[in-house]
Amino acid sequence: METDPSVLNLSAFETRLDERRPFFVQGANFFKSRLNLFNSRRIGQRPGFYSPESGSIVDRPEATTILGAAKVLGETNSGLRYGFINAVTNEEYGTWEYDDAGKVKREKFLIEPYTNYFIGRIEKAVINDISSIGFMTTDLRRKNGNALNGFNLDWRLKFKDNKLHFNGQVAHSRGRENPGNAGRFSLSYRNPVWWDGFIWGGVYDKNFDVNDMGFMRRNNNWDMGIRGNIRRDVPKGIFLKQSLSMRASLRGTGDGLITRKEIDISQENTFMNYWGVGWGMEIRPEVFEDDDLFRDSRAMVYKDEAVQEYDINISTDRRKRIIISPNVKFTHGKVRGWGHSYNLMLMLRPTDYINFSVATHNGDHPSSMQWVGIEEDSIRTHIIYATTEQKMQNINFRLNWAFSPTMTFEAFYQPFKIDMDYVTYNRLVEEKTNKVEPYNYTGDEDFKINNQVGTFVFRWEYLPGSLLYVVYNLNDNRYYSSADEEWYNTKANSLFVKLNYFFQT
Repeated sequence: METDPSVLNLSAFETRLDERRPFFVQGANFFKSRLNLFNSRRIGQRPGFYSPESGSIVDRPEATTILGAAKVLGETNSGLRYGFINAVTNEEYGTWEYDDAGKVKREKFLIEPYTNYFIGRIEKAVINDISSIGFMTTDLRRKNGNALNGFNLDWRLKFKDNKLHFNGQVAHSRGRENPGNAGRFSLSYRNPVWWDGFIWGGVYDKNFDVNDMGFMRRNNNWDMGIRGNIRRDVPKGIFLKQSLSMRASLRGTGDGLITRKEIDISQENTFMNYWGVGWGMEIRPEVFEDDDLFRDSRAMVYKDEAVQEYDINISTDRRKRIIISPNVKFTHGKVRGWGHSYNLMLMLRPTDYINFSVATHNGDHPSSMQWVGIEEDSIRTHIIYATTEQKMQNINFRLNWAFSPTMTFEAFYQPFKIDMDYVTYNRLVEEKTNKVEPYNYTGDEDFKINNQVGTFVFRWEYLPGSLLYVVYNLNDNRYYSSADEEWYNTKANSLFVKLNYFFQT
């Protein structure tokens, strides 16, 4: 199982990570939906449902123990597809540290109860062989807790010889104080000769919540957009094919705030020698930003500055054994100034049995309104932001080597470096503006990250049906706090050996 890559998340919301456990990966597409009612990473996640009213949890397990899980996928003779997953997780305890009459005490504290997860989905072809309608339900039950349920109806309808698509879903959640609803739709048409179009939209009411078993960053919002694409798929002059795409999107809240406006244009060219070059431009006008209210209810809505992005990419012939694809991107904002990133993808196939790739990202990513925190004094509440300069280096190495049909080696290795500099500290002067004034912040938020993660897997089928797996997971995380003037190092390296023997009669 491949380890999770290093990421930097300074937002108010959690990062969604891909599922990598084979049990949940197999057949996962059957349960996927845009409204994300089911996120298998919730099963076995780090425990933390309960927390003490005072003191803090100073130690907890990295994962919740899965006592057992079962999965069924199939199809009836009538063409009804079905899938079910049920999993049970153990209760988990953490170490609770608290003050008792001036003495620091520690004791066990229940942070995760016994929990049962269930998801079921059915799907049936309708109208024609390539259209379908489906229904899904989720059920989460914690010991001594209320059941949390989600219900989803989805459809994928295709007409006019598969040129016209109408997809959508509506969902309902219940188990919290009030039930909630959400819905999404998309309509697309692809002309077989020279153009295609796409429109979409979605809405989540303020009570819709499926985060215990699914994944969502926030509710009480909506979005819509339109995209058009014109293309030439027949060779002409030096070009094998060309395309021009234009997209506009809008996002807001149920309270009337516009939180995202985007207009972008991109153009791609493939030459007769199968090399390619493309460029893109994205314009994001001023919008309101309310994400920090999810960090602290005392925060305020502010106006985020307009930003422009420009990029250009080149790729060599993808039929060859060596493929090189560089990309350069520039961003600009009036306050944050210019940022840039240089990216390179290199893929090597020296033989039919070896695949090697390197993806690099080197970037300078400035920010004009990076959240710092809230300080209060006898006069007012100070909501503090910073202008920052972030330097990132992210490299991903991948190797797949088939020594023979029965022996393979796979490797993933990622060095990841961040240098975060909080340049100036300011306080927000007025709500729904970007007016700030210098603030004498006494802390030092600067930090550095120097991580190395990787997974190395050796597989050998030493007898027909009998397998040996040797897996080494590298997880070396280093964090430097400028305030403490100290590096903190955490390691979780592990070696797994799995031996299967197939008995033949």
